[in-house]
Amino acid sequence: MESWKVVVEAQRSGMDLRDPKIVTFGSAVMVFCGGRRADAASESLMFQSSDGVIFGDPVRLYGIPDGRWLWHVQPFGDRFYGTAYCCRNGEYAVSLYASDNVLAWERLTDFTVPGNGVYLDFDRDGILWSLVRDDLAPACPLTPEYASGLPYIRGTWLDKSELPPYRMP
Repeated sequence: MESWKVVVEAQRSGMDLRDPKIVTFGSAVMVFCGGRRADAASESLMFQSSDGVIFGDPVRLYGIPDGRWLWHVQPFGDRFYGTAYCCRNGEYAVSLYASDNVLAWERLTDFTVPGNGVYLDFDRDGILWSLVRDDLAPACPLTPEYASGLPYIRGTWLDKSELPPYRMP
């Protein structure tokens, strides 16, 4: 059996780092994660490497409010898109964010359905697809409408019966 080599072990004083996600873009390897402080407040963090071996310290992401957790990041073109969620009044709320530099984020829109773990992907036509997981309810996919392309600010919710069948090759 092959043994794995630990490349980096990230820590931030006074914080429990959770749910790491790896994103590669060009020669950069980025790890996005949530951080929970002792007072139970959370924030979104990222650390990166230009060679996949030496990583910087986790840094806080700007534009994503405390209490929101950046769950998934997907590069498209020269921008990064991500989803961040929080729990309000016993229901999850999720928003779509964008960044030009992975450190400063702007909120583009709120999802019209509750969700927490939201996965993003773009198809070859540049349409953004999301798989929305709501730990409190069933999941459903999203395809935001766009007439002239970016920015993605509106979504059309599809019932699973409207989706084309998917067959494994």
